[in-house]
Amino acid sequence: MLYFRPLAIPRNPLLRLALAALGIALMFFVLMFGLVIGAVLLGLGAVAWLVRQFTHGATVGRPAPAPASAPSPAAAPGVIEGEYVVLRKRDGAGE
Repeated sequence: MLYFRPLAIPRNPLLRLALAALGIALMFFVLMFGLVIGAVLLGLGAVAWLVRQFTHGATVGRPAPAPASAPSPAAAPGVIEGEYVVLRKRDGAGE
């Protein structure tokens, strides 16, 4: 009876050694490919962060400055006081 075994291990020891070396080389290639892709993504993220830092000024990623004066203690009952920062519009949002 004929049958097909594509993943049969060869009996020749030299061919086994060659296939093992090929498998190790393939795993090394996949590992290096993944590391290169990761390094490229990390580099692109760093460049994007630097561009954002230079185009948006020194306020990106830093807390808002402290208020100049303390809030008045004589606020009307039912009024909630707070601080806010006015953000500029981005790409037509909020129109």
